[in-house]
Amino acid sequence: MLIYPAQPLTTLTPDQVADITTSVRKGQSWHAYEAYKKHKAERDTAAIEYSKVAGQRDELLTALEALSAACDTGERDRDGKQSGVVIPDKHAVWAAREAIARVKGGIV
Repeated sequence: MLIYPAQPLTTLTPDQVADITTSVRKGQSWHAYEAYKKHKAERDTAAIEYSKVAGQRDELLTALEALSAACDTGERDRDGKQSGVVIPDKHAVWAAREAIARVKGGIV
């Protein structure tokens, strides 16, 4: 005599059942496979975030270099340090502020 339950004994989705079947055929632990999928998703998310941050860093460095160049008088003392102060070109300042605002996600 066979007894069939009114509801499934597990709450696994059909995809999870297929994953378990596949991992058992390969001799793997289903739990290890689930952990692998979780870590792979975290790694992929981290790679996307890293790419975004690297782009922001490059944008900020470009704006900083332009602002630094706009402030350079070209005059140096004996130690090679800049002498004198220059009021930077307003376009360089605006570009730097806009780059910072984009990275912060705000408005200038």
